[in-house]
Amino acid sequence: MIINANETGLIDFSGLKKLSKTTDEKIRSSFKEKKDSVSLELSPEGRSKSQYHQTIAAKAVQEEIITGCAPETARDFNRTGYAHIDNTIIDSLNGVSIETRQYVYDMINNDILINDASNISEDERQELISLGLSEAQFIADNYLSGDNAKDFMGAIKKMAGIAANGIRDEDGTMDYGGIYDTNVTENGYTVQITSTTAMIKRFRPDMYEELRSIERGEQGGDIWERLRASAKILNKFANEVIAKQPNMYRQFEKEGLERLEQASEKDVRDTFQHVETKGVQNFVDALTQLHGSGQFNAFSSLTNRLSTVISLLTPVIGRFGAQK
Repeated sequence: MIINANETGLIDFSGLKKLSKTTDEKIRSSFKEKKDSVSLELSPEGRSKSQYHQTIAAKAVQEEIITGCAPETARDFNRTGYAHIDNTIIDSLNGVSIETRQYVYDMINNDILINDASNISEDERQELISLGLSEAQFIADNYLSGDNAKDFMGAIKKMAGIAANGIRDEDGTMDYGGIYDTNVTENGYTVQITSTTAMIKRFRPDMYEELRSIERGEQGGDIWERLRASAKILNKFANEVIAKQPNMYRQFEKEGLERLEQASEKDVRDTFQHVETKGVQNFVDALTQLHGSGQFNAFSSLTNRLSTVISLLTPVIGRFGAQK
């Protein structure tokens, strides 16, 4: 459950897609039924208030925004939340086939920026990141050229560095230290909005644990009741913490951007970094040899992913489009 707010306390949905009629009606009807909307103080001085109706509907809004990505522009993929990284990947793939873009987005989801790592060990997760970086180099070498190839690999390497430094929560959910929530425009681009949830985790872990408890349904209630309960925690955080520390946003962003600056592909294991990536057959042969070596037998997800990549790329002629 993610709740977004900018520095003035208003949810900023500017530039985002228009909601479908079904979602819009659901949100409007909930406002009519629930008169007790939550007021939120988030201005630097903690004085001005805004009605926080959007908070109650934030979950429904975000779900539709993300799942509503048009497949011909940018199919949903796990994002860093940093617009210049996510959007560079999208722009770099302009002109390639839909199948190639699909492959890249699946590679990010399955190998690099995994959100749920509950079923794999940390060693296996790190190995998958290495595989993903090699796959990205394969795409750059064979299907991109010039600035597109350079920009694509620059963004993927930064993403891989972020992933390699991720921290696993108790339930296996990965925390990549992002300071922005993922908000996506109609044409698939990432919009940066400071993550209030991440701020709560950073400055008030006790409140964050309460939010998590609500999200898991441990305190009962339907989704609307849980959203209202979450909004009240956000309101409490604003009144008790942000209002008293108006520079908190700047401190939070400064810390996050410093972590981003330090993230590098050098943090990624080199297991797959020496694989030949120029030429489809060369890449497939190299992965096939590694797959058959037995060195990854302890990593079932990695061996399964290798099998998937090999099977996807073997009949690649005429599927991914012409190589550069």
